[in-house]
Amino acid sequence: MYSKRSLIVFLTGVNIVLLTALVFSVSSPPAAIAQVAPGRPGDFMIATGSVTNQLDAVFIIDSPGRLLHCFLPAQNKSGQLMHAQTRSLANDFRSR
Repeated sequence: MYSKRSLIVFLTGVNIVLLTALVFSVSSPPAAIAQVAPGRPGDFMIATGSVTNQLDAVFIIDSPGRLLHCFLPAQNKSGQLMHAQTRSLANDFRSR
């Protein structure tokens, strides 16, 4: 028959498996919540990127207008974004 020690190790392993199953069945990742704006889906795309080592920017691509808008954090550190520049994607990607 099994020794006491091997039985305790086996039961501890079963408890760990049951605890893991319980945690994964109870907790679920947060749902992604998005809002659909009026218009056609895909008209606008948003991306973030690093401009410098200490500065990130938000880029909004306007597909119908073929424009790229760049927003940077405000200088007063208020948490707001200010419009920095707009680029014409039609001009940037036309064949030369």
